[in-house]
Amino acid sequence: MSDQQKMTDVLSLIVGINDPKCLKTIHKTAFSRMREQRKVVASVETATWSVGDKLQISAEHRSRKPYGTVGVLKKINKVKMVVDFGQYGVYNVPKSMLVQVA
Repeated sequence: MSDQQKMTDVLSLIVGINDPKCLKTIHKTAFSRMREQRKVVASVETATWSVGDKLQISAEHRSRKPYGTVGVLKKINKVKMVVDFGQYGVYNVPKSMLVQVA
């Protein structure tokens, strides 16, 4: 069964639920699963990055500081990376919010 078919089945079941507590539990579980999946994808994508690489905040997170400025990777931690954005300062940024600049 494909993910699209699973999603359709789950959504059809969710629509029939009227208990707010059940819906809240479903929401928390879905949010946690999405967070875990995002971390896995970010870890795979960033596995080849090394200290000194040029990075930028990804397009979906550009509303956050430092607004698309290119920074230099200073340190790689398990979940976050330390990035020096020059005049904007040094930030601990989650791996999922960064993209490598060519």
